[in-house]
Amino acid sequence: MKRGPIGPIQPTGGRFGLPADFLIAPDSRVAGVKYGRHAYDQWTADELLDRARPASASPTDPRGIRALG
Repeated sequence: MKRGPIGPIQPTGGRFGLPADFLIAPDSRVAGVKYGRHAYDQWTADELLDRARPASASPTDPRGIRALG
């Protein structure tokens, strides 16, 4: 059985690479992306909640996703 390529010997970010967070909106579009610079570089809970809140919503209104940019 032939296997595919094994990837780089020394990948960027260590053996498992670097993290990436994706925020997907209810309509399936990508509403936000964060590519980590080190193993523990992810959105904080507050950052994620801010990005998930619609631009016109109050902080207590969790409906919808606000586009970034």
